[in-house]
Amino acid sequence: LDIDTYYEKLEKEGNSDIDLLISSFPCQSFSIAGKKEGFDCPKNGNLFSISYNLIKKLLPTIVIFENVKNITNKKFNATETIKEKMNFLDYTCYDKILNGIDFGIPQNRERWFMVCIRKPSSFSFPDPIPLEKNVSFFLESNIEVRKKDSRLQPFFNKEYIKTYSSSRGLKKVFDGSSQFPDIFKGGFTMSRIYSIYGSSPTFTTTNDTHFMEIRGKLSARERWRLMGLEDKQFDLLKEHQISDNLIHKICGNGIIVDVFEHLFQ
Repeated sequence: LDIDTYYEKLEKEGNSDIDLLISSFPCQSFSIAGKKEGFDCPKNGNLFSISYNLIKKLLPTIVIFENVKNITNKKFNATETIKEKMNFLDYTCYDKILNGIDFGIPQNRERWFMVCIRKPSSFSFPDPIPLEKNVSFFLESNIEVRKKDSRLQPFFNKEYIKTYSSSRGLKKVFDGSSQFPDIFKGGFTMSRIYSIYGSSPTFTTTNDTHFMEIRGKLSARERWRLMGLEDKQFDLLKEHQISDNLIHKICGNGIIVDVFEHLFQ
């Protein structure tokens, strides 16, 4: 049914039989990389309201919200607003930041989750599990030529390698903004090089992270794997002529599968 017909059906027949609804409304207005306008963003600041109106009509037993970590920034008052609105519909809400690194995937991808339960129930978030793999476990064996930023090209040499500390398992070996500030003005991943024997920084919609040992960037398939997705799914996309650029966008906007699996359990 189209959504309007479904609404009419709800009004005539009452509540739906939906047990679970997941709302991952677009994050650009809350993201550090965006304009940080929150709910006031004229383009997509109202997208939570659209989700909320759907929830009011469906009243599923469980609702799970997901968004970037920065949605918890006090300047937005976003998580408090969402919780207040869900409480009004008799949902009990639990929220927490979860990271892919804590659930078996070596990507430092922190995301905010809120689990809302309408029926009386207790809930606790999953406990972290030890990380046993690094980026090297997810590489293709037949990639010889790697894409790289032209500015970073000269720095894939041992003479530039330095050891940087990290609390999340990332092994940064070159930082252009600190080592060559006249060349690299920004401190984001496009000016850094990492080791495949550590974890990856958070994926963005563009493939901008470089690794020393492979002298360039990850392939679309490798990034797909580091989202907890399977090769057979990747192959299906390629069979339908889905471009690598679009796959990179899917990875940058996606949720790590393993995190959701542990959350569901």
